[in-house]
Amino acid sequence: MKNSSVDKKRPELSFESNIETRVVTRTLIGAGFVITDFRHQPRHGEFVCERLDAFGVPIPYVIAVCDDSEPNEEDMNHARSVAKREGRVFVVVAPGSGNEWMPWDDFLEALGGAIPTWRALSEDYPKILKTASRNEVPKDLSGEAWQIFEDAVADGLEFIFGRRVRRFGGHKRGQKISDMITQTSDRKVLLIDAKASKHNYNVSGPGLRPLIQYVKNQKTRQRGRFELSAAVIVANQFKQNNKRLIEICGEFLSDTAVPLTFLEVDTMLKIVKQLRQHPTARNTLSWARIFCSGGLVKPGLFKRELRAALEETIPR
Repeated sequence: MKNSSVDKKRPELSFESNIETRVVTRTLIGAGFVITDFRHQPRHGEFVCERLDAFGVPIPYVIAVCDDSEPNEEDMNHARSVAKREGRVFVVVAPGSGNEWMPWDDFLEALGGAIPTWRALSEDYPKILKTASRNEVPKDLSGEAWQIFEDAVADGLEFIFGRRVRRFGGHKRGQKISDMITQTSDRKVLLIDAKASKHNYNVSGPGLRPLIQYVKNQKTRQRGRFELSAAVIVANQFKQNNKRLIEICGEFLSDTAVPLTFLEVDTMLKIVKQLRQHPTARNTLSWARIFCSGGLVKPGLFKRELRAALEETIPR
């Protein structure tokens, strides 16, 4: 591994890794692990941590995260012996596939998906999201409100789905392209449009024309890869009631063959809050039921889906 400066206050920065160490740190903590130490080794890093099992008993771990596609056998034998002496479960993670270690993608899947940033879990995130959604610049921030809102929406969705959100919109000024696109854990591709508005957002025919074009363009881009599953408009609130939104969704579906979903800020914040309590459940949810049926996303529907997932999942 490459050497880098050590920040004693932030152990996740104490070595550089093609596997993003800060993502590992956030994802472990988000999944309920308590990290007590970090050991910097020449070709890997070791997270010394623990997590309570189903009976409330702390299980101690050493999780070795390797840069190379295949871990160095001598390094792993030594680390394993140290972990055994300490009475810790030893887990090896590396980018490549193998029988003696856990591939990076499988590791993230087991923890409910990656947490690329902390921002959606910060105390001020709800206020930033709500303020920017009303097309106002949040206190202590600078820039354009709509751009802040786009980024805040992306931050929230990255935590919700445990997947990176590709950000376009204000980051690709002048290009006719959607604000962002992402994929859920059940492999649904969502095109996201964030709408900051002083008043309840009015979903009108003319206002949907660019989104219709974005959807058609994205369907072409995804040809032979993943099918576009839904377009999602995120706003503080919508001017139309749910009945009218469903009608608009039907019109959109007839034009694009893709459902249109409406996500209000309060609902998004409720989803973030509930998933903070159950981060490993993120990969067990049927996001298609929540985001790909069209109409307004309802907190009750998400809550029922989460409850069903928790009840029906076999605990590790």
